Amino acid sequence: MKIPSALAVLVLLAAILGCVLDTREHEVVYEVKGSASSASLTYQNQHGDGEQIETVNLPWQLTRKGKSGDFLYISAQNLGESGTITTTISIDGKTVKSTTSKGGHVIATSSTSCCRGD
Repeated sequence: MKIPSALAVLVLLAAILGCVLDTREHEVVYEVKGSASSASLTYQNQHGDGEQIETVNLPWQLTRKGKSGDFLYISAQNLGESGTITTTISIDGKTVKSTTSKGGHVIATSSTSCCRGD
């Protein structure tokens, strides 16, 4: 039984080391869509700062670069009296987080860490 345990530890260490040594830039896409026509946004930019946009028409999309360990965040508030809002975060073409909310003035939020093997 010690061999499988040792193997599990080695696999875990390799995964952790892979994340630490991953210095590649990844393509991160924030997307907001839904039946709502407009939203107020807050998102984490590639410099690690929060940015706000008071009003955007939907659908809306932003592409940025990300590195392993970067915090990724997008939040959208429906500015209308009804409708749906969906926030999505994709990394290198793969959706890793998506959240939908329904109703007037509701908020949908998606967040994750960049490039941890999702």
